[in-house]
Amino acid sequence: MLTLTTRALKCTVLLDPAELEAIALVDGLPRVQLNIRVADGRTVTADIAAKAVRKALAVIAEHGAAGVAVLLQGKLGQGDVLLEAGLVAQPKAPKPAASAA
Repeated sequence: MLTLTTRALKCTVLLDPAELEAIALVDGLPRVQLNIRVADGRTVTADIAAKAVRKALAVIAEHGAAGVAVLLQGKLGQGDVLLEAGLVAQPKAPKPAASAA
């Protein structure tokens, strides 16, 4: 087996927009800590800018939870912590109409 070395592991996590939509932000707080439950029982934590959460919530409100993909990205640190984490909500591309043949 070949062993390679890296400085960091970058993680991209797909979150449920409906769960993010349920978050109640407190005005004036610059940062928000998210706890993400993983299917294997672990919990990964991420400290992100409250502004990013507000922007994501605005995109979800505009396009609906079903029309948005919410991504959390960062470096996986020791102790299941996502370092330098960022959050973004992207509208899903509309499905192309079926062509009439």
